[in-house]
Amino acid sequence: MAQRLASIADLERLAARITLRNASPRECLTLADSLIAVDDLRGVMAPLRGPLLASLRDRLDPQRDVIDRIAATVADNAPLSAREGGAIRSGVDAELDSLRAIARDSKSILMQIETRERGRTGIGSLKVRFNNVFGYYIEVSKSNLSRVPQDYIRKQTLVNAERFITPDLKELEEKITGAECSRRSRDRRRRFWQLPAQSGRWTRSAHSQASPDVTATFAPR
Repeated sequence: MAQRLASIADLERLAARITLRNASPRECLTLADSLIAVDDLRGVMAPLRGPLLASLRDRLDPQRDVIDRIAATVADNAPLSAREGGAIRSGVDAELDSLRAIARDSKSILMQIETRERGRTGIGSLKVRFNNVFGYYIEVSKSNLSRVPQDYIRKQTLVNAERFITPDLKELEEKITGAECSRRSRDRRRRFWQLPAQSGRWTRSAHSQASPDVTATFAPR
């Protein structure tokens, strides 16, 4: 019993931190591990017939729904701080997954746009590039300007080429440059997973767990 008790974190403290929205992703994982240990403790206490310990055992609540919610939502390798991003599992939030893909695959996305625009315009030398002044742009040599579609917006004139932007490319630029910030912000907003409403149950489990803890401490060895 003592071994099981030692693996249970301070549930009351975790409940307070999650209720106040101060808990880190790893503390949520710690909560899940502790609730699993509570379930194990119930099993260890199952043979006990003493009225006090039997009563305490029956009041222990492993809260499988909370364990399952955390397991389904929090990444196994969640960071210490939600500000770092990566706390939420893939597949939980479609918009978050999209932001991650944009941040991760921006070069691949630009290559796809370049291939698409070359096919659409018939300009084999068309390039999609980026610089810190103009952001993302499409570069077309002057010999191919007659093929430029009407939705291309001129941004810069060079000696041998023109640079353009399109509404779609501008929108993508905003997504790419803002994806990392948005991803982390959304990660933080999602990190509580409606758990604060459960905090009273954790506190009750903490109080129930404390009594066998004391009993085990003073029990004969």
